Amino acid sequence: MKNMAIKLIILLLVFLLLAFFNPSKEDFIDWAAEQLQRDTNSELEQFLGGVLARPVFKLATTRQDYFLLSIFRLDLNDQDIIYIGILKNFFRLK
Repeated sequence: MKNMAIKLIILLLVFLLLAFFNPSKEDFIDWAAEQLQRDTNSELEQFLGGVLARPVFKLATTRQDYFLLSIFRLDLNDQDIIYIGILKNFFRLK
């Protein structure tokens, strides 16, 4: 019985951790803008990416919140790119 209680407590803690660190749309936009700036070559591209990326990403991103994780859909240039956000990290699905 004691072993089962420990497992339930650990499972509850995992769920709380996932819920607490479920990324928001703003977290995703910040991350995407940083990725864009990191992938550019010149300082001008980095500056323009930093200035223009956030408003474009804000308009082109939708979020589906599943409490423990979020799905982000980025619709740019007829491309539908899907990311999963979990524990404040993002992974491209499509």
